[in-house]
Amino acid sequence: GELLRLKGANKVLMDYNDTPETKAMRRQLQAINQLIGNATIGLSSKPEGMRADLSAKRLYRVFNDGRFDLGGRFYGGWWINEKRANRQLITIDGQQTVELDYSAFHLRMCHHLSGLTVPDKGSLVFRASATLWANSACAAWYCSNAEGD
Repeated sequence: GELLRLKGANKVLMDYNDTPETKAMRRQLQAINQLIGNATIGLSSKPEGMRADLSAKRLYRVFNDGRFDLGGRFYGGWWINEKRANRQLITIDGQQTVELDYSAFHLRMCHHLSGLTVPDKGSLVFRASATLWANSACAAWYCSNAEGD
């Protein structure tokens, strides 16, 4: 199947004409798929009831609303939709992997860029600030300020 998939506003896949940008994205994804294809991606132990096809390693991307600047989420790899508990068991070429925690990433970035100390993760202020709307607001603030540079 096609590595780059474009959905219209109606969520249905649509045809598109290649551009230098789509060709570059496709080449990049082909290179990623080649690396993944040459690796052994498995599990340190297989959880009871897990039905994932561990041979499903070929990635593709889906873009939305008829635009290549919206979406772009990766699909296809068996690990992408696995439960958190199962993802902790993933190995690459026999080596255990680590899943990084990006909770409140934008909030932390905004504090850092503003020269402020990030509140303790357990504090009420931090928990209240780490909501999705706060992350989105910080991202919008950062992006609007970055454009002026």
